[in-house]
Amino acid sequence: MVISDLDMWQVYMNLVYAMAIPIPSFIISVIYLTVAYFKIYNEDEEALVGGDDGEEGADAEGSNATPLPPTSGALTPGSEAFREDLASFGHQFNVAMADEISRETLNGIPNSYSIQGSEHTRYCYLSNFICLKMELEPKFTFIPLAQKEYVGINDKKTQQFLMKWGLKGNISIQNFCFNEAFQPYHKYHLTEAFFKDQTVANTLKIKVGDGWSTPGIIASSVETKQLQCSVLNMSFFDKLKNSNNIVFESGYIRKRCDIEIEGFTTSDNLRAMLLDEEYDEYNLYEISEREEFIFAIFQMLVLGGSLCQYEDTIQPYLDITKTIYKDLIRVEKHERSNDFLIATMVLKVEARDSCGDAYFPRNPSLKQNLGFLLIDSSSRQITTFLHQYGYCI
Repeated sequence: MVISDLDMWQVYMNLVYAMAIPIPSFIISVIYLTVAYFKIYNEDEEALVGGDDGEEGADAEGSNATPLPPTSGALTPGSEAFREDLASFGHQFNVAMADEISRETLNGIPNSYSIQGSEHTRYCYLSNFICLKMELEPKFTFIPLAQKEYVGINDKKTQQFLMKWGLKGNISIQNFCFNEAFQPYHKYHLTEAFFKDQTVANTLKIKVGDGWSTPGIIASSVETKQLQCSVLNMSFFDKLKNSNNIVFESGYIRKRCDIEIEGFTTSDNLRAMLLDEEYDEYNLYEISEREEFIFAIFQMLVLGGSLCQYEDTIQPYLDITKTIYKDLIRVEKHERSNDFLIATMVLKVEARDSCGDAYFPRNPSLKQNLGFLLIDSSSRQITTFLHQYGYCI
């Protein structure tokens, strides 16, 4: 059959009739699914938190069972994924900020979120926060330990040099153990808990006048600064020997005219390197190196006490520095690399009483008044090291 005349109007009408059913059906399906989605979602919310009038849902009436959070992968306040993310975020946030605002960090976390919704949701927030707080601020308790026998420090030769330099009788070393696992980000919390512990206060020796006593002072505030503790050998001090302006090749210390700096008579270039910021060799050691614990020990020995007989050669200072350093720190071998590393964390501290007066150490503005906490996380022990500048006893 040959089509001689095409009725376009009829063609258009047939096309409209063909589309009349699918398109409206599609639109109705979309509307239905949308309404169904919101209805089901609202019913789930009502089952958990109750209706608009604030009453509990029908499933919760007469039952003590706690409604379960949704088990789907949706990230809702009641979901497992949300709680895990919240705990993880809180942990990472506090670890990252602990060095800057340690004790204020936890107090700020609850205000960072708008905690709204059901009792169940608020319970999830609260329980996670409590768990997080327990992890970041464990409740430490402390027990005094018997005095350790420090072989190097108590050696006759070491004691003779300490007497000569005016340090003997002005140093106190004590040992304590604590109960909870220690992480590096606990250092501020542990330090504050230590000095506010009554058992520690009743045992901690403080220099009063010319003698030591246990006045039982509870700290009102504690300032803490972590020192570097990474030196593994005495090559750290090779700079002194390689500098002819400080030490001759023979080991003798180069002398200079007496200059009074910070209350110390600087009669040689070694003490000038430690105290005189205008001296050329003052920058021989960078700031990070001066914050090494071994450098603090070395400086304490060189500057000495009130009645100090200085050495003409540098070797005695290096020998006694090595002896004290070895007695106070613990070195361990890394399991994978077999490299040696220092496991002791060293904190320089200043504890103040309720009147704001420093007592550990007293008068911390004086360079030779030093207070340290040495923390060994493996053995859960704390070693206190306190030096008070004064006359040798």
